[in-house]
Amino acid sequence: MVNLLTTLLLLTGAEVPEEQLPKLHEERLVYTIEKESEEVKVHAVRASLTVEEKELLERLVTAEAQNEPFEGKVAVAEVVLNRMENEQFPDELEDVVFQENQFCPVENGTINKKPTEKAKKAVEEAIKGTDEANGALYFYNDNIIKTSWLQSRKTTTRIGQHVFKQ
Repeated sequence: MVNLLTTLLLLTGAEVPEEQLPKLHEERLVYTIEKESEEVKVHAVRASLTVEEKELLERLVTAEAQNEPFEGKVAVAEVVLNRMENEQFPDELEDVVFQENQFCPVENGTINKKPTEKAKKAVEEAIKGTDEANGALYFYNDNIIKTSWLQSRKTTTRIGQHVFKQ
């Protein structure tokens, strides 16, 4: 059986090694194909978000990671996308962001700030399928928050002031 991605690649005349093809079983992924001369690049996009959803995620990243390095901003966006893909959390971005007691900017109103350009770029990177957060579902600043239940979870990475956990 030939899938749509394979068909598109064949139509472009591309020779793409099998190991470069993205996982095709991910239902939330959207695939893009770029052809530059004889080179074809296949990108798996993690999620297809509406303009409103992107803006909400950009505002969350702005509020949660304003003083963090760019990689930290990307990782914060990834945590939200990871949650959308995880059965423990809601499937819709808005439901993840506004889930009770999950993100301080929702509680304190800073989520209503205009998103920064860096946050917009970070969200775009996260949607493209980066993995700065190494699959994390949670993050926190351990200089501010001392929560025993998060400390017991596996640390995936630390970026700036944030610790990312599974």
